[in-house]
Amino acid sequence: MTDSPASLIQAFFAAFDNRSGPAPVDRLYELCLETVSIINATQRPHRAMGLAEFVEPRRVLLQAELVAFHEWEVEGRGVTFADTAVHVCLYEKAGVLHGEAFQGRGVKTFQLVRVEAGWRVASLVWEDERPGVSFGPECLLGAT
Repeated sequence: MTDSPASLIQAFFAAFDNRSGPAPVDRLYELCLETVSIINATQRPHRAMGLAEFVEPRRVLLQAELVAFHEWEVEGRGVTFADTAVHVCLYEKAGVLHGEAFQGRGVKTFQLVRVEAGWRVASLVWEDERPGVSFGPECLLGAT
């Protein structure tokens, strides 16, 4: 049950963790609205995806090529209204891809909505650091 925006964000990150067994990526179908909009702002041009278009390639990747993987929120801020919320966070990730250890970090921006079954992701935009682009606490909501 995702009874708060914080529990939803925690469950979202946990869906990619394959350190102790298969990553529970199917959980993303429960955590997101069926009509969720997911945008990878790291790629040029930016890539917009629906839910299955986002989940299924990650399922394949996490079952074979990407092992010992997890990502986690480093710092985040959110604003909750009645049945909507916004959450912006810095996150890090680490794993082994094609036999090579890697680490990365970036920023994720979530728009959330409360439905009868609890909180769900309505949209997600993420952008990873890369040469010339880095993120710090100043990108979080309310940071000065």
